[in-house]
Amino acid sequence: MYFIEILKSIFFGIVEGITEWLPISSTGHLILVEEFVQYKDQNEAFMSMFNVVIQLGAILAVMVIYFNKLNPFKPGKTKVEVRRTWQLWSKVFVATLPLLLVFKLDDWFDANFHNMVSVAIMLIIYGVAFIYLEKRNKAQDIEPTVTELDKLPYKTALYIGLFQVLALFPGTSRSGATIVGGLLNGTSRSVVTEFTFYLGIPVMFGASALKI
Repeated sequence: MYFIEILKSIFFGIVEGITEWLPISSTGHLILVEEFVQYKDQNEAFMSMFNVVIQLGAILAVMVIYFNKLNPFKPGKTKVEVRRTWQLWSKVFVATLPLLLVFKLDDWFDANFHNMVSVAIMLIIYGVAFIYLEKRNKAQDIEPTVTELDKLPYKTALYIGLFQVLALFPGTSRSGATIVGGLLNGTSRSVVTEFTFYLGIPVMFGASALKI
């Protein structure tokens, strides 16, 4: 029986690993998986914490991959590189502020919308939003105004952070919401996607600490 529970955890981990860095809501997919794969003596409080803490693995992967870029104290960095690193962390902080102001709403959203129907609806909505943006940009030949991460304005970072607040609604992809926000504000897909990776570090560590 214990071995079966371990297999369930591995399956949840595979789902998380595949969906975390795609704009399709890893938490939403974990909620959907819960409907078919359940732990013995499973309860809502445990799964609420589990769905957040399991995402730490993906966040730790980002920290390992981008450690040199994120570390302002790395030996050999030039003054310009050090300054850019601190600026990046400053922009991440600015983008995190909106979520800090409303994080207490997380429990309310979980209590009222933590279900398969809500998740399915949000997955469809964001799928349609991405299709619309891609077609709009192509039809109108819209070129992004921000094509380098170092040149991402603080105002745009805050704007992206406001869209991140939408991720409080179960089934809303945090990366998907922030990418949509960046695209609407003239940021290239590559820049806003990379920024979303970094933005997830304080958010997921904070969320995991609160759930624990």
